[in-house]
Amino acid sequence: MAKRFEDTAQGLIGIIYGRPGSGKTTLMGSACDDDRFGSVLFLDVFGNPQVLQKREKKPDIITMEKLEDFNAPYNWFLNDQSAKDPYAKELKLSPPYTTLVIDGTTEVQRFITGLITGASHTDPGTLTNALGRQGFGQLLGTMMNWAKHYIELSKMGLNIFFTCLEADKKDESMVSHFEPLIWGQSGLELSGYALLVGRLTTRLKTDREIRGKDENVVLEDTYNVLQILATTATFAKDQYGCGTTHIVNPTMAKLMDLIKQSSL
Repeated sequence: MAKRFEDTAQGLIGIIYGRPGSGKTTLMGSACDDDRFGSVLFLDVFGNPQVLQKREKKPDIITMEKLEDFNAPYNWFLNDQSAKDPYAKELKLSPPYTTLVIDGTTEVQRFITGLITGASHTDPGTLTNALGRQGFGQLLGTMMNWAKHYIELSKMGLNIFFTCLEADKKDESMVSHFEPLIWGQSGLELSGYALLVGRLTTRLKTDREIRGKDENVVLEDTYNVLQILATTATFAKDQYGCGTTHIVNPTMAKLMDLIKQSSL
């Protein structure tokens, strides 16, 4: 049955994408430094959790090895993160968590593709099967089922952040356009669920439109830039109304400051 919309306390929903080495995992780890994010849990999917080991405050990290591994944490969150649950005891989790990071959404899609084509059960030197039209439909359906279940946890007040790789697509004039590397219709639909989509890039690879507006982007002490406002070259989204195009040397605290300021 349909129900009337109610404006309730909902967690943040965001997607951060970028090239390998642009600092996605490091940025997500900085949520541990801001009490507004609470305790942070990482579901790592071929990310780079090693970069978090040097941090004074670290998230708890679970390595996801197959698609089915996402069932247990989802159900655990749905059942109020009980510390007595066998899942929490087995992985030595310390609930309650307020922020969940899925670090490696592009790889989640590879999990799904491997299951559809049978590649997840083949030897490394074996040619895998092609993904036909029916396979792409199954990929989209499975991907969105996975994403929607996790996004719905935000209704319980949990902040949900996805990271993924960057797609560099060239148009007929060979001009690059950047967007999350989530294949086909899945990318549009997942981005539609998110309230913030940002491109994280090193300063040398920053969108020209951004570089031209801010001299700080090219200073030597600038490592990376998080772009949250779309341009002709870069897909981004900011439904929180942060009031800026980008953040130089971003941290999750800086992002939260802008989101909170916009809600005043």
